[in-house]
Amino acid sequence: MKNLFSLIATGTAALVFTTVQAQAPVKKVLLEEFTTTLCGMCPPQSHVIKDWHENHTSNSILMVHHAGFGTDSMTNTVATTACNYFQPSTFGFAPAIMIDRDVYPWNDSVPYMSCGGFDSIADRVSQDPAVVGIDIQGTYNSATRALSVTATATFVQNMPSYNRRIMIYLVEDSIIGNGSGWDQKCYSSTFANTYYPGQWNAQTTYISNYPHRYVVRAAISGGVWGTSNIIPSTPTAGTPYSVSANYTIPGNMNVSRMKVVAFVAEYGPNKLYRQVLNANDVHIATSFNTTITSVSNLQPATSGFSVMPNPTNGMITLEYRIFNSAVPQFNVINVFGQVVYQTASAPLAAPGLYQESIDLSWLDAGVYFIVDRNGVYDQSVRILKQ
Repeated sequence: MKNLFSLIATGTAALVFTTVQAQAPVKKVLLEEFTTTLCGMCPPQSHVIKDWHENHTSNSILMVHHAGFGTDSMTNTVATTACNYFQPSTFGFAPAIMIDRDVYPWNDSVPYMSCGGFDSIADRVSQDPAVVGIDIQGTYNSATRALSVTATATFVQNMPSYNRRIMIYLVEDSIIGNGSGWDQKCYSSTFANTYYPGQWNAQTTYISNYPHRYVVRAAISGGVWGTSNIIPSTPTAGTPYSVSANYTIPGNMNVSRMKVVAFVAEYGPNKLYRQVLNANDVHIATSFNTTITSVSNLQPATSGFSVMPNPTNGMITLEYRIFNSAVPQFNVINVFGQVVYQTASAPLAAPGLYQESIDLSWLDAGVYFIVDRNGVYDQSVRILKQ
């Protein structure tokens, strides 16, 4: 079944997104990273986590909490609450990660754990069958910045009696600020000079204009722990359970880089019983057009795309597979969100494996992002131009 994408324009520039209900949910593992700008050990590990996620966008979601090692300009109640609740009783630390808020005893005794070996766990968890599908619908009014979201959970099997909740978070990608609370501490000169050439100060060991990825900005339905009494203690398979939320997005947030993330989690008596059953996400709007995309947990139209070689001296090859007819087109953007290159328009593409070459030799050295501008892929790939 194909996703349904729709755009309705009104005099107030309200955008409406709708979806087709999924019959066979896709499992999306929820990764939650903990970091702050004060964490000099974080950038290399954050890079590894984001690379894994961006190579698994069809079955993973990444959210980053700015907590665990001091605070910064992106720290908020969601981050501090999650950090204080899930971390070990002795102390918090960063970098750290949670995978579906579950416990993996060979790694740690609580969900909040070190990042080493996270990929093997995430690989396995992302292959688990999905017991619930999550559909996201809503509207966004660009004039008033009013967001209205409805998240619907539909279980595919009868579940044992337990307390479960639907949670709705907002995530903003590639936030760039200037100065204290925004510049990123980094102890590895090799990493900093490789991925952020010209931005690292050897004396202060800070990376200026650092793009902070997938930052959790708000929890908009019932707060951090969601709204109670939406899902009955014994949910019935095939019965939809919905929660709605309204939120006015502050002017200091870039809507074009924001996602709605909805997930269903258990709400047990302590940190050992708050596992995430499944998650889903959708862009409020893409950075470079006005398409609103919303998806149920359906098998995606594509499996994502890859870029080779990376790093590159100039010529790159985009490789992507299409399962349903689609028209992928790509933008190359810099760390400031500016479009520096657009691929040409293409006719409707039939299912199959495709490759496209792009010459970026004329670009300055630095970090860039490849994004699909037509909403076919919910993915971006970071590349290093040498």
